Amino acid sequence: MFSLNNLTIHVGSVDISKMVTAMSLYESIHGDIKGTLYITDSINFFDTFINKSMPSVEIVYDYLGTKTIIPLIGNGITDQVIDKNGKKYNLNLISISAFNKSIVKINSVFSGTSNDILIGLWKETQGNLIGLNMNTPAVSKGKYIVPNIPSGIAISNVVQSAYDENKTGMFLYQRLSEQGSTRFVSLHDMAKSKYYEEDGKTCFKLHNRYIDKSVITDPGGTVGSCDNFRLLSYNDNYTQKIAGGLWGKKVNQFELDQSKKTTLESIERTEIDSPSYKISQMLYDNGVSLFTPESKIDSDAIQNTKYRVFNTTLIAEGTVPVPRLSCGMVVDVEQGGSNLSRTKSDGEYIIASINHRYTMNDGEMNYTQDIGLTREW
Repeated sequence: MFSLNNLTIHVGSVDISKMVTAMSLYESIHGDIKGTLYITDSINFFDTFINKSMPSVEIVYDYLGTKTIIPLIGNGITDQVIDKNGKKYNLNLISISAFNKSIVKINSVFSGTSNDILIGLWKETQGNLIGLNMNTPAVSKGKYIVPNIPSGIAISNVVQSAYDENKTGMFLYQRLSEQGSTRFVSLHDMAKSKYYEEDGKTCFKLHNRYIDKSVITDPGGTVGSCDNFRLLSYNDNYTQKIAGGLWGKKVNQFELDQSKKTTLESIERTEIDSPSYKISQMLYDNGVSLFTPESKIDSDAIQNTKYRVFNTTLIAEGTVPVPRLSCGMVVDVEQGGSNLSRTKSDGEYIIASINHRYTMNDGEMNYTQDIGLTREW
């Protein structure tokens, strides 16, 4: 187990790292970073420094030679317990970009590709202070009339309708290691983003933790090992997926190990109707709505691919943290290793989420990761 070095946790201008007994920070390909600080307050910090406007929070630490800076903002106090020695409570955290998306409203018109429209919405919401990395060019394009709604809803609408040249959907999310910036990337490009070993050629492997002589001579070899793997779902709710049409239409299948696309014809049939309605063209003069797909088949295929990639989900619990490993990357998984424990659910997965867990123990902040993994089969 490895610990953090040079940990500071500034709430406003005050370093409260000595008061934090544990913390949890969560990143996911479905959105922004969020977290919780578990605080033991024996100096009345709650009444002295925290008021109705929630403070800024900055967490900084070194882990195995990698420095991480995480800018966040307080989002409320929960579960406070008071006794004669002080107070215990949780300080909930959200990203600064999530805060801005909640309070800023947009009432404007945007045109162009999904990338162009997203950049326009981002500048109105975040200014130039929070970075937006456009990793994948979207080919979806049109006009978006935003009718005075929270910018977070407007941005989500653009992301949900966007797709790349490979007809795969897009994701907008933050990584803990990227100091608050946000990235816009397609499922196709995520499936190619392998996290490599030091040789730069071999896909990094998550594996079960084994204690042997090699661990004593090379403790760094435990990085990426975990207490256990749990298969959360494999083809779960299959019947409901057929009924909803997810399995009954032409889809694009992506093989993570080869990064190639295979077009599959429909093999399941369902008579259950799933109606949809087009947006009125009267709002757009001679233009086209951003939410009008080139074809209904393409629209269905894009959404189906997004759903199907979550058909198999694993979680690697209690993983010895891997520096710079982030959601949206691809890793190899070996759950067992023997003839009996090898399984068809081994192989390459996209990292869908990481719950970074930190616990104070004898004055040191121990660090582990619970890694959520996903793939189609």
